[in-house]
Amino acid sequence: MLRLTHHRAYEVPMVMKALDILEFLRRTNSALKMDEIAAQTNASRTSTYRIIRTLVIRGYLSESLDGRYRFNTLNVALTPSLDEECVSQPYSQEEEILVAVSNLLRDTARRLKANKAP
Repeated sequence: MLRLTHHRAYEVPMVMKALDILEFLRRTNSALKMDEIAAQTNASRTSTYRIIRTLVIRGYLSESLDGRYRFNTLNVALTPSLDEECVSQPYSQEEEILVAVSNLLRDTARRLKANKAP
């Protein structure tokens, strides 16, 4: 007997929210505050915070010094597969340097923390 299933039952809600946020920021040409992202994607502030922090740690998003987030066009894992009209405006040279320094500092802090772990 053929059994029909509803594909929605196999979704992981948090992954769906994370992809919604990532795709929204990819289409957006500006950096946004976390509250703005939550409002635009209909996600709770708590979920948005956790998702954004994870995406920043993994390098998919960049965080500016004033707490705004944008899709990280420097992430080579995602950028080649994107449609050209979806890629956000490229960073200025100064922004690229700040992102690189920020990522370096974050990675260094993670390594130092891992070395201190019992």
